[in-house]
This record gives sequence, structure tokens and C-alpha cells, in this order.
Amino acid sequence: MIRLPAEAAGLQFEGDQASGQRLDQAHAEVATATPESLPLLEHVLSLLYEAEATWSDDLLRWSDYRELGELKGALAKYAEAVFNTLQTHEQTAFSVIMRRLVTLGQGEEEVPNRRTVPYRDFVVSTDRDVGARAFVDLFIKERLVVVDSDPQGEMTVTVAHEALLREWQRVKVWLKENGEFLRMRDRLDASLRLWHDRGKQRDDLLRAGLPLAEGEKLVKDFEESLSLEAINYVRASISERKRGRRVQDGIRYAILAAITGLAMFAGVQWFRAERQRQSEAQALKSEGEIAAKLKEQLKQASWASFSQAERQFQLNEWNEAVALPPVRSSPIRPTQSSLNGSFTS
Repeated sequence: MIRLPAEAAGLQFEGDQASGQRLDQAHAEVATATPESLPLLEHVLSLLYEAEATWSDDLLRWSDYRELGELKGALAKYAEAVFNTLQTHEQTAFSVIMRRLVTLGQGEEEVPNRRTVPYRDFVVSTDRDVGARAFVDLFIKERLVVVDSDPQGEMTVTVAHEALLREWQRVKVWLKENGEFLRMRDRLDASLRLWHDRGKQRDDLLRAGLPLAEGEKLVKDFEESLSLEAINYVRASISERKRGRRVQDGIRYAILAAITGLAMFAGVQWFRAERQRQSEAQALKSEGEIAAKLKEQLKQASWASFSQAERQFQLNEWNEAVALPPVRSSPIRPTQSSLNGSFTS
């Protein structure tokens, strides 16, 4: 893969003067270390072929290889050079494009990985998407982004080499600022896939709490970085949550109305009982007052009668016959004491 195409083109690999290692041998050692390096190797060899054209001596040089940043750095350096050819409004689309093309790998390191998305996501539809399509089209042209099609025949795009995401300094800086977004978006994607796999059941919509809160935040703050499918999924979840809340509110209001009705009924019953108790107590109080009044009147009447009788007696006006024992008649001789109100027999 390294030597034969070069030989066919009449090219030779330079040997390092210090170590004596040929450039093709260095490529082979790096490429065999990890299988994912093969696409990157192809890209670097293409860049070396282009650099050789300026020399026109059919020699692939170590100096050009080092200037490119060697195998991993070459792609990042080339991407930066392509990026700098974009217009200002196209460069501002960088963050939006990366949010769509990058995902985080599983594990503690959370290394950035490629993500395949429909090409239509980059078609200009709003002012916020201005420059996104031009950005992607240029990176496709420069083979930094590759085009494919999904099983339905829809055109998709993805980053050509993950080394670009891990070695490009601009991406490294961007990851520090957007790591939380990627984690939330990846969780949303997982829920979205589950919803699709299970036939879009209502139970697989975003649950109330953190999942739904994250979905709402993504739509509110990063709508331009989400697919239309993800946005509709979040909105469907919000609608379902509102529907569930209305049902819960209806049940809550029904229970509250029932409790209120029972409370009112109990209040009416208590009020009636209290009125009856008060009436009975008032009746008892009235009877007691009447009895006390009658007793007082009777007492006063008896006392008045007694007082009147005593007064009549004292005035010798008592009309009642008084039974006295019979007294024998005898001559009574008045004495001097009788003249003073005394009697002698």
C-alpha cells in the first residue's frame, strides 16, 4: 500500500541521514500500530505526493513529512490551513458543525469520535446556519469530511479521520467548552434511538426530571445544532408531559372537590347540630330562668303576705277568728294598776 503506488508513479522514499531509516519504513511502523491509522496514512501520502510536485525530482522527503506534522499532526495542520481559507461568516459555523459531527466515546477519557449525520442538516434554512453548508462542502472537497449514503439512500457526511478530532488544536479547545453539550446530546440520542427501536411508544419519551430538563435546554439553547428529528422528539416529550400534568391536575381537582364537598357537608351537619344544641341549651336556660323567676315571685308573694298579716295583727286588724281557751267569769275589781294598763283577777 505504501511502496507499490510510489514505484508505479516513479517515486522514491528518502532515507534519514541520522538514523538511516527510509520514509516508507517509518510510515509502515506507524500505520501497523493501530488499524485506524490506514485512512490517515492514505491522506499523508497524498500530501507528500503534492509536496513533491514543488521539487520535481521524484523524491518523497523527510523534511516535507516533518513539516506536515508527521502522521497524526499532518491532518490537523492541513485542516487548519483549509479552515483559514474560509470566509469569516463561514468560520463562525465551526462550532455548530462540530456539535453535529462529534460525539464522545465511552469511558473515563471521553475521547472525541466521529458521528454520521444527514447532509441535509447543513442546508441553509435560517440565519444561524449561514456558512455551514459552504464549510462542509469545502471540507468534503479537501477530503477532510467524507460523503456516504444510509440504507434509505439519504446522503450522509462524517469526519474522514478521527485523528483530526484528536489532534486538531482548534477541536481540542472547542471540546473543553462544549463537553457538557456533547454529553447531554449523546444521552438524548440514546433515548431517541430507543424510542425508534420500540416503535415510538409513549413510555419511551423523555421522562420528567433530568432527561426532559436536558432536552428542553438543548432545544432552547442549541436548536441549530440538533437534528430536526431530535427537536421533534423533545417537543413530543414536552407535549406528553403537559398532557400527563393535565390528567394529574384533573384527578387532583376531582379529589379536592370531593374533599371540599365532604367538608362542606360535614360543616353543614355540624352547624345544624350546633344550632340544635344551642336551641336546647337556650330552652333549658329559659326554663331555669322562668322557674327561678316563679320561685322568686312566690317567695316575694309569701313574704309580702306574711308582712301584711303581721302588720294587721299588730294593728289589731286581724280578722281571722282565734281559738282561745274558755275563761270563767269572776268579779273583777278594778285597781289602780288597771288604770295604768294592767289587769288583776
